[in-house]
Amino acid sequence: MHMPFFIEAGDNGAANPFQICRKVMASLLGQRIFPLPFASSAREAQQVHSSLKIRHIKPAVFVINTYLAEPLLDDVEKLMGGCPVLLLRRATHTHNLMRKKDMLTTTLVLKKLNGHQTMLCPYDGQSSTLVAEQVKECLLKFIQDGDFWHFARLSVLSISTLDP
Repeated sequence: MHMPFFIEAGDNGAANPFQICRKVMASLLGQRIFPLPFASSAREAQQVHSSLKIRHIKPAVFVINTYLAEPLLDDVEKLMGGCPVLLLRRATHTHNLMRKKDMLTTTLVLKKLNGHQTMLCPYDGQSSTLVAEQVKECLLKFIQDGDFWHFARLSVLSISTLDP
């Protein structure tokens, strides 16, 4: 099985439309897909990764909600090995146009993941449920065959490597 590892920073409290990893995981659990490693901090990610390693389980893809997660990426990147990365990026814009600040943040995130096969998938509060369902469908296919390109249809930006 090609298992995903979910990273989503933020409050574990009340339902939040920006907690898209949790939505995807709930949907996968409803289909009896598990284990689904999850972490909301760098420390948790290290602990979960260590636990998986002891069991000789290796994640096949990292699914990261970039909302509030930028500070975690340096530590999480060290755990990734050569795994591909699906970045779920909260859209803070209308009309699908990125503001300069948003583009800079995204660029910095992608540069931190230099060398990882990466797909970027935008979502917002209104589309998060639909996007979570689409991500789930792609993950179900990925779990079966390990083909990262299932995520290409979600992505507005496909990156194999970035220039340093």
